[in-house]
Amino acid sequence: YYVIKVRKQSSSNNADFAIFNNGSQAPVSITSITHSFSGTNLLVDVTLSGAKSSYEKVWVRYTTNKWTTSNTVEASTDMGSNTWRATIPYTDGTIVEYYAFTTINLTSAPAESDADFYTINYINNNGKNYRAGANLSGDYYIGAPGTGPGGSNPNFFSLREAVDLINTATIAGNCTFYFTSNLTETENSFLGVNTSGYTLTFRPYYDSPTTIKFTKSTDNSSSSGGWIIGLNSDSWTPHVKTDKIVIDGTAPGGTERRLTIQSKNSEGAHNNTAPIVIVGDCDNITIKNVNIVYQPASNTLTIGAIWVRISTRVNSSGDTPDNLTVENCEITATGGNTLAGFCLTYTGSSAPTNKAENVLVRNNKITAQTRGIFLNHVGNSDYYNNEIYVNQTASGYLSSGIHV
Repeated sequence: YYVIKVRKQSSSNNADFAIFNNGSQAPVSITSITHSFSGTNLLVDVTLSGAKSSYEKVWVRYTTNKWTTSNTVEASTDMGSNTWRATIPYTDGTIVEYYAFTTINLTSAPAESDADFYTINYINNNGKNYRAGANLSGDYYIGAPGTGPGGSNPNFFSLREAVDLINTATIAGNCTFYFTSNLTETENSFLGVNTSGYTLTFRPYYDSPTTIKFTKSTDNSSSSGGWIIGLNSDSWTPHVKTDKIVIDGTAPGGTERRLTIQSKNSEGAHNNTAPIVIVGDCDNITIKNVNIVYQPASNTLTIGAIWVRISTRVNSSGDTPDNLTVENCEITATGGNTLAGFCLTYTGSSAPTNKAENVLVRNNKITAQTRGIFLNHVGNSDYYNNEIYVNQTASGYLSSGIHV
């Protein structure tokens, strides 16, 4: 079995050719990849479709700086069942991005610039690569390439990349995730993690306007929404108690609202994509100094730009979010006849007996189609100093500033 590879040279019209001989055996493919942590090492296990030939090797290529530089290590430890392990030195709090590939007739790792040319088969999470992180603490960055501090690459190129990693990581200290550029999110984001008593803060890095747009055209299978807190994937189970999340729209040292989180049908978003959704028993969440824009073409749900959902899907009495604060935000929810700016209701087949407690909504400017603030199953809470505008353009709807 032979594999022929060809590539055009970047500096000329010439081409490089290579013929790899795998002997009497067809090259193996890679069927799965997993990782784990052991002490100061990241262990990556690569499972093959069968026994590899003596000419084949398995490699893991990885980066800790979004491919500004990278390294390749061999998966040389035989774990049995056609699984081979690579060991990567790991420092707590580091984000590692990686994928695996095979080669034929190589005795050492290819140069990083030649890795693609020598690759026979690979697994890279459909082009997204795999990410690993443990004991997160400190500062991380989310944005377009080259927009990090000093022109560096941020740790994540999208909010979805960041929350997917956070959901699998251990939180070992307070973390701040800085947005370094505008983001167009083609996939909705689910944040569900045990924060271990620490605070996760999301805010702009630069003191200039920063916009996060949700543009996914189809609804989620679980809770609708763009940024859903309390679920770790697009599934109603498990509910993940996710506490002490702060979304702050000011940049460090700044005082203006710089962060806008928006979902507009005119930009491709599904009509049910409420920008921020909180599901279940998620306590001590703060949303402040943020512009939140929700503009569907139409809607039939009782839904809001900030949508808080007590859940009876797991606990029939109701998993309730408590100690929630929304302050100094400008909230716009127009385009659908049943829209609210801030909406607190429930999800599940039965109404909850528990109520959300200590909800504070103050000093916001709210413009809504139907209700500025909609409250259902709420306990001791405060709502004051809000400037509310309701602009209902359709007949037959009960509209109000605050509906309890």
